[in-house]
Amino acid sequence: MMNVQEAIHLLNQVKIPFKSEKVKWENSLNRVLYQDIIADENFPPFHRVMMDGFAFRYQDWKTGKRIFKIDGFLGAGDNPEAISSGECIEIMTGASLPSAFDTVIPIEKVKVENHHLII
Repeated sequence: MMNVQEAIHLLNQVKIPFKSEKVKWENSLNRVLYQDIIADENFPPFHRVMMDGFAFRYQDWKTGKRIFKIDGFLGAGDNPEAISSGECIEIMTGASLPSAFDTVIPIEKVKVENHHLII
């Protein structure tokens, strides 16, 4: 009997020759892509927010600020340039992060009172 490391080493020595063939997209289920697909540009072409939360400047928090006035709301598909400044904004998953902000904190990690974010 061999141990796990020996079995992995043995399996890594086996070379299985693969052949390529063209198939229609609808017939590609359970197949392995023969070569990498490389995008010619980033998609989406902006910093997309990956959670519902609040966007603010990290430097403000780093200097000790823990209460931020909520100055707006940005949903997915909204124009991020409409919000260029302020202390923080509420932001939704999929929205483009406005250039005025560099940090997003999840909504579950904060408290909101009277239009103010409390971290």
